[in-house]
Amino acid sequence: MRSNLLRFGERLSLAGGFDLKFAAVSVVVAACVALTARAGDAALDAANAKLRAGKSLNVEFTLVAGGSKASCTLAYSSPNRLRIDTPTKLSVSDGTTLWVLNKTDNTYTQSQAGTGPAMGDDVYAWRGFFVDKPYADATEINATGSRTLDGVNVDGYKITLPNDKSVTIFVDSSSGLPRASQAMNSGTTTTARATKVQLGDSALPDSTFAFTPPDGAKKIEAPVATAASFAAAQAVFKQYCTGCHGVDSKKAGLSLVSYDSVMAGARGRAVVVPGDPTNSKVIQVLTGGQPKMPPGDDVVPNDAVKAISDWIQGGAKGP
Repeated sequence: MRSNLLRFGERLSLAGGFDLKFAAVSVVVAACVALTARAGDAALDAANAKLRAGKSLNVEFTLVAGGSKASCTLAYSSPNRLRIDTPTKLSVSDGTTLWVLNKTDNTYTQSQAGTGPAMGDDVYAWRGFFVDKPYADATEINATGSRTLDGVNVDGYKITLPNDKSVTIFVDSSSGLPRASQAMNSGTTTTARATKVQLGDSALPDSTFAFTPPDGAKKIEAPVATAASFAAAQAVFKQYCTGCHGVDSKKAGLSLVSYDSVMAGARGRAVVVPGDPTNSKVIQVLTGGQPKMPPGDDVVPNDAVKAISDWIQGGAKGP
């Protein structure tokens, strides 16, 4: 985008001299400021900094989705332990293993630990506990004003995301911690409203993250990632991406040459969310999100995208 605006400025300069060139440069500056603003509102950045500084998080919340209403809980402990309990699903990770119990049919999966369940729409408000840049894929963030929610004064912030998705986060005006969220995705609205948000300065006991299958529960195989190594993802980056996002070009501040550069993201904004391909910017832009990548008519084949997705799903481990 910036390079296009600069070329636009050059054409104006040739046509109309200094004044028009100055105006075009002003447009570039304004565009850069707008892009920076999309990276995150100061209040949301502050709220997520608090979450990241905590060693544990306990939340009791009411979830409204698909016409149903249910009481739910979550318990997080740094760096990667979690327990999310809803009427239909229980997700537990002890830092080594992730178990996901489907309460509807009493089946469960067991796989390598990951924080993917903490990235879902039902617990969107508190993803900042695990992710440095939880809204890195936002195209726009706007304040929606103050209101009272269940007797608590909150400030709202609407986050516009790719693929016609948006989430509004409500931050407690007193504590500065996220209190609720409302996600709108493909015509479905998911609302989470907390009655308790407790951030702790010490880790939760190991027993919180122990998993015991309920009576009669059947273990089933978790989806297997067929290309979970970084080498497989790196081969795709090299073939389709590093012409623009390499050592020399590094467009948008992103290099996809090495594991470290991929995980560093674009100008401090993460493009990979370990364990969660859906919310990883690199997958979004390759599958219809904006800006489309590669630009123009080029398309990365589905099997190549899957190689990157499988690597991320497997925890985005290094070589």
